Amino acid sequence: MMLTQFSLDNQNEMSAWDDFVQSHPLATPFHLSSWLKTISDTYSFEPRLYVYKNADTTISAILPFFLLKIRFAKARLVSLPFSDYGGPLCTHQHTETELLKAISSEHKGLVKSMEIRGTVSGDCGFIHNDYFRRHLLLLQQDLTTLRKRIDKRTIHYSIRKAEKAGIQITEQNNQYGIQEFYRLNILTRKKHGVPSQPCKFFENILHNVIAQGDGFVLLASLHGVVLAAAVFLKTKKTILYKFNASDPSALRKTTPNHLLTWLHSFRSS
Repeated sequence: MMLTQFSLDNQNEMSAWDDFVQSHPLATPFHLSSWLKTISDTYSFEPRLYVYKNADTTISAILPFFLLKIRFAKARLVSLPFSDYGGPLCTHQHTETELLKAISSEHKGLVKSMEIRGTVSGDCGFIHNDYFRRHLLLLQQDLTTLRKRIDKRTIHYSIRKAEKAGIQITEQNNQYGIQEFYRLNILTRKKHGVPSQPCKFFENILHNVIAQGDGFVLLASLHGVVLAAAVFLKTKKTILYKFNASDPSALRKTTPNHLLTWLHSFRSS
């Protein structure tokens, strides 16, 4: 097998990369080139997109990294910064081990650490930290069964309350949708005492991800005023509820967030 690197600027390579991602059962939206380009365009990190090829040049594994250079310290390799998931996608388990060892050897003494936000095999020498949880909702089931699985006292109540208030849900995959989301995101982050991501980040999501069909924006409005918004990312088989923002002053009165996600589940099932 041959270890090589692909370039975000090479359309043919990125097309082959995305075809492999979309065909892999463990792929996430963060593995797609549209997301990788968003990170690169926003934060100017150097992408290191590793590819393992078979003898017939078909792809057997990929592993996206970004090189994070730190002043007065050694750089770090991260898969992936500002992302929930990263890590390798491989056709075989032994390929993953070979891939990680090859990349580790290439960067030995040059970087402080390699961080992978995903699952890797136990014999690769990485320290495992289990900090986060993922929540999965299968959308193949019928709506009656799906609705029975959600909490009646909180989620059902909030959905009915939003419907009674007259909340309208629309899809706005455009500048208006992103601007409204960002306005609410500032309010939400301020409420939680943390700074907002730069506006450029969401602009790049619009141009790189949503415009390519790899995501969408939903808005929840009342009498023409947007009270909540969400940005979803997607691959061929999975939709990820990535960003949510809302007007804190409207949450108790209209509870728009659960209706927003429920109507999306309704349309996706």
